[in-house]
Amino acid sequence: MISSMETSDINQFNFTYRRNLELNFRDFDSFQHVNNGVYFLWFENARVNLSMEVLQIFKASALPITMANIGCQFLCPIKIGDCVWIEAGISKVSEKSFELTYRVHEKLNGLCAVGTSIQVYFDHQTGRSSIFPTEVKNQLLHHSALKKRIK
Repeated sequence: MISSMETSDINQFNFTYRRNLELNFRDFDSFQHVNNGVYFLWFENARVNLSMEVLQIFKASALPITMANIGCQFLCPIKIGDCVWIEAGISKVSEKSFELTYRVHEKLNGLCAVGTSIQVYFDHQTGRSSIFPTEVKNQLLHHSALKKRIK
């Protein structure tokens, strides 16, 4: 399981970030499919851009987080010439961490991949996770992607 939610629950989301993806020749493996590692680069770019554009965080020191976990469920291959986009949103917020959910779409085949990452609020001086300041947690909750509470 890659998420606290089932893949079918993804339709309950209001994703706050969306971008078209440019496919480069270097992204493809010998089978002419996008290499699995490329999806994680797409997730990283979405995570950084969501932080800047949605959360208005422009410096890494403004929100000291560390990646705790990341995963991807590959549903269909993406091939040369496909029209692809990514969506991302905050799917869960807790006292010390938040989860982002990503989905990658292809124009003809629909949903091709679903991923999640867990980011932990981290105190680099103590080397331990820390509780989010109230204003940061409230900002994360405000931009949470859930349309409705999922049990």
